[in-house]
Amino acid sequence: KISCIDGNRSKMDAVLEGPRNIPMPHLWPIQEWNQNDADNTITSSNQRHVCENCESTFCSHPCKTLYNKMYGCCCAYNRSLQTFLCTSSSSLSSSSPSTDLEKPDLTYMEPPVLLAMKMFCCYAQQYRTQQRSNSKNTSNNTDGRCFPDKSSIKLNLFHGLCGDSSDVAKLELGDRIDEQEGDHTKPTTYSLARAYGAVCDGLCLSDEEKVALSLDSFNKFAAIAKRNAFIVTTKSPFKTYYEALLRTTGGRSSARHKDAMGQLAVLLGSSDGKLSRYMDGQIEKKCAIQTSSLFTLLPKMNHSCDPNAEVCGHNFVDCLVDVVALRQIDVGEEITISYINVGRNAGKSSTDKVRRMRELQARYLFLCDCERCQ
Repeated sequence: KISCIDGNRSKMDAVLEGPRNIPMPHLWPIQEWNQNDADNTITSSNQRHVCENCESTFCSHPCKTLYNKMYGCCCAYNRSLQTFLCTSSSSLSSSSPSTDLEKPDLTYMEPPVLLAMKMFCCYAQQYRTQQRSNSKNTSNNTDGRCFPDKSSIKLNLFHGLCGDSSDVAKLELGDRIDEQEGDHTKPTTYSLARAYGAVCDGLCLSDEEKVALSLDSFNKFAAIAKRNAFIVTTKSPFKTYYEALLRTTGGRSSARHKDAMGQLAVLLGSSDGKLSRYMDGQIEKKCAIQTSSLFTLLPKMNHSCDPNAEVCGHNFVDCLVDVVALRQIDVGEEITISYINVGRNAGKSSTDKVRRMRELQARYLFLCDCERCQ
């Protein structure tokens, strides 16, 4: 778990102005929402914590402490996102850039690019930590030689994961660039310079730091994120909440249930206190969060179109995943998972094989040679 900032947590507060305002809030299945935290006062290590400056949300105070240790400051990352949003063409068409530090709308941002920005922030924090350690060691030596602290964190956070800076164009990451040279059109390229510039501004990188933390390294992180990350969608807690509400109020025909539904409708903006057919979709969109997550062990498991294991996420708090066997796995047998949805009962037809090969080539830049594809 790196951090749960603005991810893998319910966004019901964004829809209903806080779970504490919903009918029977004690039925809400995510327990870290505490009823007495309106003033963001931390009375327990298990309560949620909201940054006073950028309003980034953490599941607990220790989680925020861990985040600051790994990334430096949540406000810096949030500034990067805000800058990136304000320079995107989609946001410029709908709103003018804001100078205030507020929660950015991530609708128009590619999940791998967002993940790459967070990876880059972590890389920058570890680089700065190592530089401070090296400077301290240099000052402690009279001959001026620098002996790196062996306990310092090495800058190989994602060592062994496939992905290179040259993959950005193949994976079509970032801004598309079409250039004309005379009467001929150059091959289409893609650039992450805008995202890189945003994260540099957010982290306030010096010119010296930009030499070590270059655009090339950012491109590499983006390629690693695209080729190794999993798209995780959290289970909506609202369904569990509604089922509990239905049981507690005595069913749909009871007066208590109708009153509770009327309160929900008002919180969602209904003028007549009635739920419309589209409101449940609005709730689900806010509660079931889709995010790009990188678990460094999983990418080291090879792909197979006939895997012997699968990856399963947890309900609500998806900071952990399980690798579950699909069949008996013998001692010494390689554990394989599928990077794409191959279907357990799919056949070996040429059409099915071509579809899988096309998807693997486009998303992961390789072709499969497992038994099912041979």
